[in-house]
Amino acid sequence: MMGALTASARWIPATILASCLFAAPVAAATNRLLAADEALPHLTMIDTDSNRIEGMMPVDGPVSLMVQSSKTGLVALSYRDRPAVGIRRIGSGEDIDTVRLDAPATRLLLSPDETTLAIICENGQILFGRLAEPGTTHAVTGLSKVSDVAFGHSGEIALIAVDGRAGLVAFDLRRFRQTGVIRDQGDSLSGRKRLALSADHRRALEMQGDGRRLVSYDLVHGRVEARIDLGEPARGLYLLGDYAALPLDGGKVVALRPIDALKEEVRLAVPAAVSGFVPVFGGSMGAFVSESGRRVFVVDTMTPRVIADVALPARPAGVSTGRGSLAVYVALPDAGKVAVIGVVPHEVTMIETGSRRPAALAGAGDGQCR
Repeated sequence: MMGALTASARWIPATILASCLFAAPVAAATNRLLAADEALPHLTMIDTDSNRIEGMMPVDGPVSLMVQSSKTGLVALSYRDRPAVGIRRIGSGEDIDTVRLDAPATRLLLSPDETTLAIICENGQILFGRLAEPGTTHAVTGLSKVSDVAFGHSGEIALIAVDGRAGLVAFDLRRFRQTGVIRDQGDSLSGRKRLALSADHRRALEMQGDGRRLVSYDLVHGRVEARIDLGEPARGLYLLGDYAALPLDGGKVVALRPIDALKEEVRLAVPAAVSGFVPVFGGSMGAFVSESGRRVFVVDTMTPRVIADVALPARPAGVSTGRGSLAVYVALPDAGKVAVIGVVPHEVTMIETGSRRPAALAGAGDGQCR
């Protein structure tokens, strides 16, 4: 059963936060991609070195979301037909744990060391747990409308964005307790928020309310350093190297902003509305997926410009990356295939998954992807 956690109102000292956030990540590469079917109770295992199917992995029902950890050899998945998250061993499908929820999961995220799982539910509740330790998943009390969470590099600290609350909550994942708040003295807009950390983990970016405002937090000194009005709603918040990428609601523009105090703005036109995203090529590029336009746009943030516009033969669903982030994998449920798009060169191949309607995809440690 899920245990309750006690919240503390103390501010976490900057030196402690910095040491946790700047610790080196644990590297754990894998060449396996998992693809879930919209209706069938199994996962297809794909070797991303050869782009061939390794086999089928049984699960307890159709899967809506999933993240996999190469470090633990486990996959966390949420089911379409009930509010629960299952933990399974990759390959054999062995049942390790089942976390029963009060509401369906809307987000699953892994810490960078791939050992801690965060579950955000439809009712705004958030849970944390050790992926490889059954029975350690706990619901966080005192935070009723969680919108998003971001992990520090070491996996010891999490920052939580809460709807209607000004500032970010700092959470100690070693002791499973709240340790403080980085306060925002401005008005906290209602509506869902999005949160992301810079590559050096010195800043957090929060997209507030209806997506019209972006706030930059200085994590070392525990304060807000910049606020900026976008002028029109953004559909998401993603980080590409030193830039924040915000696909705007109109779908025709992606705003790329250097995250150093948000001083500059570059608006990059893309031909269709964006519905999904993954970082590629070490994070210096991003692949934006357009569901309505059936296309994938690869954006180079150094220029910035669109360097590839790839047409898809069917409506895209889940998106993920392979080892080294040199290819983009897009599930095409209407075609019963997974499209593989090379970053350099931009070649497209198709994988017959053996599923009727492949949808959710999970590469190793890609829980931070949106």
